[in-house]
Amino acid sequence: MQGLVIDNVSVFVGDGEIIPSAHVVVDGGRILEVAAGAPGDDVVRDRRRVDGDGGWLVPGYLDAHVHLCYRHLGSSDATDEEGMAAGILNARVKLLSGVTTVRDVGAFHRLNLELRSLIRSGDVVGPRMLAGGDFLATVGGHCHYWAREVDGPRDAAIGAQEQLDAGADVIKIMASAGVADAHEDPNAQQLDAEELAAIVAVAQRHGAPVAAHAHPEVAIRAAVEAGCATIEHGTYLTDDVVDLMIDRGVAVVPTLAVYERMSTGADGGDRGTASLARAIWDEKIPRLQSAIARGVQVGVGTDSGSNYPADGYVRELELLVDLGMSPTDALKAATAGNAAILGLSAETGSIAAGLSADLVLLRTDPTADISACRDIRMVVAAGAVHEPTRLTPHHQQRGTDS
Repeated sequence: MQGLVIDNVSVFVGDGEIIPSAHVVVDGGRILEVAAGAPGDDVVRDRRRVDGDGGWLVPGYLDAHVHLCYRHLGSSDATDEEGMAAGILNARVKLLSGVTTVRDVGAFHRLNLELRSLIRSGDVVGPRMLAGGDFLATVGGHCHYWAREVDGPRDAAIGAQEQLDAGADVIKIMASAGVADAHEDPNAQQLDAEELAAIVAVAQRHGAPVAAHAHPEVAIRAAVEAGCATIEHGTYLTDDVVDLMIDRGVAVVPTLAVYERMSTGADGGDRGTASLARAIWDEKIPRLQSAIARGVQVGVGTDSGSNYPADGYVRELELLVDLGMSPTDALKAATAGNAAILGLSAETGSIAAGLSADLVLLRTDPTADISACRDIRMVVAAGAVHEPTRLTPHHQQRGTDS
């Protein structure tokens, strides 16, 4: 792999620090040097040099909640071949939109584990993947048609062990209902305290975190008390449960943009799911705004894969800014913050010597306007250079774990 020098850029390190008029040197897929000023001739020699033209270099974005192998309306009947085809396309689109790391929190038939292997081997172009295999849901529960259904604590423990034995990095659970189907009641808790405890116990023995889909306060509280690492969606946050999350170091990944899209019917869903999404949206916004003000850690995840397009990452950042985050704080959440939540701070999320060369070259200042994160000149993933495109997977219309 040819070395790389990117100079004449402002470097957003990841923790909020900015190094103006700087250069970054990449060798062997890792960051060798980050320094102010122009590189010397000895640094440039035998490396590809990219003039940043006064732009901004930021860490590659991390998406903490995706489903790369989901596709179009009728996904519950998709074949493995269709799911993998969707995954291969979504992985490429995700990477070219600046996302160099994803946490894939559910496929079917554990296709995301296979896709992760194909990306690692270089046979498929895509971001670094943490993958959860199949998520765990109660019998007949939320998105049960994609899930490993579990019935009672013993079966829940076995289900978790099956994912870990297959190589899962994380266990994803459905602690409550959601809005994927019009008949659902998002306020309903589904996995009980004993089932949650059994799943977390198995995961912790393997050093794996548990990510809990949970909308109502009762399910959020139960998941936090059981030891889950993140709350996905987290609609009905209360001050008490937010304080508990802060005390336990549990982050919320609110996945705002998918509900905005579903609530308008832009995802191609039916009126029933749109109505559910509107109700979630109306509750989510003020509650999350309050939770942010109280200091809860917020992860950035899009729930992309079918209801939401793979290249829509920046809309999530724009919505966080609308809720009161500064552009700098939103970008921190997308990079160093997400890396910390996912346990990857020693590998990615920041621009520092020794870390993986996961970089996005932007034309303008994202700390002045977060929408600048859309205007990408170049993406670097583990040192490999990728030119962005406007490709959007038009097959993505409906079907989510929201």
